[in-house]
Amino acid sequence: MNPSPFSAVFLIAAGLALAPGPALAQQGTPAPSLARTTVEGIAAVVNDEPISHLDLDHRLRFTLLTAGLPDTAETRRRLIPDAIQGLIDERLKTQEAKRLGIKTEKAETERILGRMESQGGMPPGGMKSYLENIGIRLGTLTERIEADIFWRQIVTRRYRRGIQISDEEVDEHLVRIRANAGKPQSLAAEIFIAVEDPAKEREAAALAARLVEQIRGGVPFRAIAQNFSHSPSAAQGGDLGWMPAGQMESAVDQALAVLQPGQISSPVRGESGYFVLLLRERRAGSAMAESEPVLTLHQVMVPIPPNPTPAQIRVQLAQAESLVGNAQSCADMEQAAKASGAPMSGSLGTVKLSSLPPETRALVENLPVNTPSQALQAKDAFIVMMVCKREMTTADSEQRQRVLNMLVDERLQLGARQYLRDLRRTAFVDVRV
Repeated sequence: MNPSPFSAVFLIAAGLALAPGPALAQQGTPAPSLARTTVEGIAAVVNDEPISHLDLDHRLRFTLLTAGLPDTAETRRRLIPDAIQGLIDERLKTQEAKRLGIKTEKAETERILGRMESQGGMPPGGMKSYLENIGIRLGTLTERIEADIFWRQIVTRRYRRGIQISDEEVDEHLVRIRANAGKPQSLAAEIFIAVEDPAKEREAAALAARLVEQIRGGVPFRAIAQNFSHSPSAAQGGDLGWMPAGQMESAVDQALAVLQPGQISSPVRGESGYFVLLLRERRAGSAMAESEPVLTLHQVMVPIPPNPTPAQIRVQLAQAESLVGNAQSCADMEQAAKASGAPMSGSLGTVKLSSLPPETRALVENLPVNTPSQALQAKDAFIVMMVCKREMTTADSEQRQRVLNMLVDERLQLGARQYLRDLRRTAFVDVRV
């Protein structure tokens, strides 16, 4: 099965990255397109707002593409319940945003699309052409992005100020982390299917089992996680990073412990739903690092056209050097970033040195503050970076902040699930498929 360009990364709210690749491979007997047979039909109504069969068909096509699944009648039949529920939830989120007077800036959606195109090696506007060439309207993607932006704003507005994490809670988690510091660690990923209604227990178990079957049949774990997992880790393709033994709930931790690298688990019933686990690597535990450089970075990117000639490369290099030639601060780099017109130019925020790719790390590790780096030629752009601030963080302060962020995210996700459940319960929804 050939991967689609979407199967590498599918990240909505933070911006989506793509890896070039061939279009979705067709396997089995292709299913007739809903759009060709019932274009004008209504698949569902959400508070008097219709969802057409055309909307459903394009969502199915998009899900098949991003998950790398074969476009067959059986696959579509299995996906329809999740696809229609996803469309219903998006309508509910958008309607709630309208009720609350929340608006999304068109520029934010365009920025995400621009990032997708840049990282996928597409020219500006290339996403629209790419999707239309395979029978998917651009709105299938942009409406999903906008609903996600709305939802992030809604949940943050409603819950963020009320979340109070005490020092005692952070201390309890730090004690547990330190107790597990020397234990074996697993580089793991998860797919989580929530069971919010006991009446849907069997349905959730069946979905988890089907996902395991698809992964064992060759569909990338990352793509399945991004499209079907209910966990916040879905945004990273289910990746959990290095997890010490004892970090997860008991049933999940036990299932992970018996896996060999490269293996996935059968569905595991946890406290609030089903988990499917992937073990990538396992290593011996190690002590926490004492300190690590943390950098505040700005970058300017100048795109390189596909299949460039040596002359084109020289021109783009000269443009990159010209843009930053007089830069003496990150404010100057911000102006250069705007002048470059590249969506990926601008502030990178604060990052740990160890989290950077090797080439970028070498570029900035010894770079003086407020000094432009040499231009680094990447696959599709020249990159010039500047260190705005360099400081050392202790392991303790870093761990405390990480635990605090984790606890806040957990509370926000719990609130988001409750909020969406309430919207579903009070809405008028008429599903006709």
